[in-house]
Amino acid sequence: DAEVAGVAAEALKKTLLMFDFFNDVVAKAKAGTLHTPEQIATEARRLLASPRSRPVLDHFVSQWLDLEKLQQVQKDPSLFADFTPELRTAMKGETLALFDHVVRDGSGSIADLFTADYTYASDGLAAFYGLKSASGETSPVTGGRRWSLEGTGRRGLLSHASILASQSTPQAPSPVRRGRLVRERVLCQPLPAAPPGLNLELPPVDPTQANRDRFKAHSDNAACAACHKMMDPIGFGFEQFNSVGRYVPLTAQG
Repeated sequence: DAEVAGVAAEALKKTLLMFDFFNDVVAKAKAGTLHTPEQIATEARRLLASPRSRPVLDHFVSQWLDLEKLQQVQKDPSLFADFTPELRTAMKGETLALFDHVVRDGSGSIADLFTADYTYASDGLAAFYGLKSASGETSPVTGGRRWSLEGTGRRGLLSHASILASQSTPQAPSPVRRGRLVRERVLCQPLPAAPPGLNLELPPVDPTQANRDRFKAHSDNAACAACHKMMDPIGFGFEQFNSVGRYVPLTAQG
């Protein structure tokens, strides 16, 4: 019990213990009142109830889903003139707001994070998505309204433009980047680096060519296929979202 309590206390300290009043977690562990799953869950809920835990949650989500890349990622302005700094901020805010809602006020379920049929978005992002139905509820994180995702082709965190745009090239979706993020950050399966000296360049983007055909070289080249079969098929599941995360239903050849 003492060993479990110590591990639990240390885990909670590393995730949410950035404030003085959380230090009593250690005392509770030493007193033997933080060793059962129920006691640990109760303590976690107590920590989450504090508004001072919000910056920690935001930091966690940003690191977990690589959201910091969103502010630096380059897009072709001739194709995506509406991908403004304000829209980037709204995209990141959407992801932080949904995570905050599910963890604090929702079920706390990982499944809900990935299947939610609603989101919290600014009016500008809602227009970008083509959302039509909003409720009166707003997010305490961003002030964005709650919107239904019914009929939009989106569900949950992985359909957020913050992730889709971050893991794309300037002109087109990247099944490699998107698939790798899911494989490593969601499935917790690190992938090895590319073999030294391997040519990683793809053919230039051809508007008449399906993106799937452009990446076919990965499966044709044995040196590439071993790793890319772990990433590309996952990434192709998001192919209906373009480089900036806008939903574009696939054509027959897509």
